Amino acid sequence: MLRLSDIKQMRSENITQSDDYPLMDKTDEIKRLLDTFDKYIIASKTNVNGIITYVSRAFEDASGYSREELIGKPHNIVRHQDMPKEIFDGMWKTIQSRNTWSGEIKNRTKDGNFYWIKTTVSPDIDSKNNIVGYKEVCENITSAKAYEELSKTLENRVLQEIIKNNEKTAYMLHQSRLAQMGEMISMIAHQWRQPLASISAISGTLSLDVMMHNYKEEFFQERLNAIGELSQYLSQTINDFRNFFKKDKIVEKANVKDIIESCLHVIDLSLKSKNIDVIIIIDEDIVLESYVNELKQVILNILKNAGDALLEKSTQKATIWLSSYQKESKVYILIEDNAGGVPDEIIDKIFDPYFSTKEAKDGAGLGLYMSKTIIKEHCKGKLEVHNSERGAKFIIELPLNILEC
Repeated sequence: MLRLSDIKQMRSENITQSDDYPLMDKTDEIKRLLDTFDKYIIASKTNVNGIITYVSRAFEDASGYSREELIGKPHNIVRHQDMPKEIFDGMWKTIQSRNTWSGEIKNRTKDGNFYWIKTTVSPDIDSKNNIVGYKEVCENITSAKAYEELSKTLENRVLQEIIKNNEKTAYMLHQSRLAQMGEMISMIAHQWRQPLASISAISGTLSLDVMMHNYKEEFFQERLNAIGELSQYLSQTINDFRNFFKKDKIVEKANVKDIIESCLHVIDLSLKSKNIDVIIIIDEDIVLESYVNELKQVILNILKNAGDALLEKSTQKATIWLSSYQKESKVYILIEDNAGGVPDEIIDKIFDPYFSTKEAKDGAGLGLYMSKTIIKEHCKGKLEVHNSERGAKFIIELPLNILEC
């Protein structure tokens, strides 16, 4: 028979068991949390003088020092020489003012290596409101800093490569200009030959008349006027040459028709001497704002290449078509010849640097490469080539106003 005393004893045991088990579970959980904290969180405590009184296992692992080597030592035992003294002065000023300090610090390991931490340091205040020490909790950010440093290094390397490429492009542009100047001097010499011959013939006739004391004033004046006109023509070719190779790169407003006619003025006699006709179909009202002189260099280079191709292939009724039109905010300049086109196997290479089909004629292989660079990088446009039914067709696409790009 169950007695009352037995029931009380059982109730007492049940109460003890039901209360003890949750308490034991909570204690174990706290121990596990503390163990996790100790293992993974870099933490330390010091007294008011900065002498270490506690370190976590994670602190030991990061620094390479054992707990015994750290306790009782100044916290600056892990200070890295790269860290400015001013940072620690600011930290001490902050925490001694009962405030919390946060920042990134590079620490030194026992073997002379380093690790980075993102740390928070705060004063340890007792029940009497006195500072009895300082607490530090840190996050190891060495990997993040390494990635940051790598990013900076890569960024610097990319920047250096860009600078090198810009220098290389500038050098190649200089080479291209020298080559083009040589070609233009040849064209100018060709243009000058006939006017100089005429001046020589006129002056010879006038000198003979003077020697014979047999000349008419009206005829004499006409011949002098002719010499003046021919001299102006020679002077204009020099101005054209100088304008093409001005060093100052400025944005100008110009009529497309005037730009093309300026190019033809330089190369026209050279093309005529090769029996090459030029057909112009241009909207006279198109005005653009761009780097006009550089655009002229490109047009002149394409015209020169077209003339060379027509001469090389001995094309019957050799012709170059020049056309231009405007579509919305874009201007298109088309230069087409009837030399049969660019072979399919090289058409994708003709804009490559140093690629040339004129090796036997000492072609520099920079003209079209620099032409595309000028149009793309400087004039903010496009330069393409396609084969038409007649031959090669170069298409220059330009913004109507480069300043709005």
